[in-house]
Amino acid sequence: MKRLILLPLVGLLSFPAYADPALTSQINAVHAAELEQQRARDAEEAKWRAETERRQADEAARQERAERARVAAAKARADELKSDKQRDQVYEDKLRDLEIQQRAIALQKEQKRANREDDFIDEELHMHKAQADVVQSNADANRNVSEGTKSLLTDTGKAEVKESSRWFKW
Repeated sequence: MKRLILLPLVGLLSFPAYADPALTSQINAVHAAELEQQRARDAEEAKWRAETERRQADEAARQERAERARVAAAKARADELKSDKQRDQVYEDKLRDLEIQQRAIALQKEQKRANREDDFIDEELHMHKAQADVVQSNADANRNVSEGTKSLLTDTGKAEVKESSRWFKW
């Protein structure tokens, strides 16, 4: 389209300077129209650029909001994981404390059993001593009985001998 307009203009400008003033005014009018069209195209292009820049700015703002939302969601997830991890650590700490307490109780139980073991040994020794005392007592009793029987028999024998050696019997 520019060529169509420019070719006649070039042809008109190539005429000598003494050309018709009406022709000059027409050329000026065409030139003014071309300038007006150029301004309209420039304005349209500026409007298009402004619209494109606005869309790009809107898209950049949307992407920034999306990025912020993604970062916030990632931070929330990380906080949640950290909270879960902390709860798990507290739970594991409590389990370890409970296990340590159970081991301490088991150790105390074994210690008390060991302490009582001495008592059991002492009790067993006392029982053996008591049995030995019973055996000794039985032995003493048997010895006393046998000595008493011996003494009785001896005395009875002496009495019979004495009685048989008497002259008079009553």
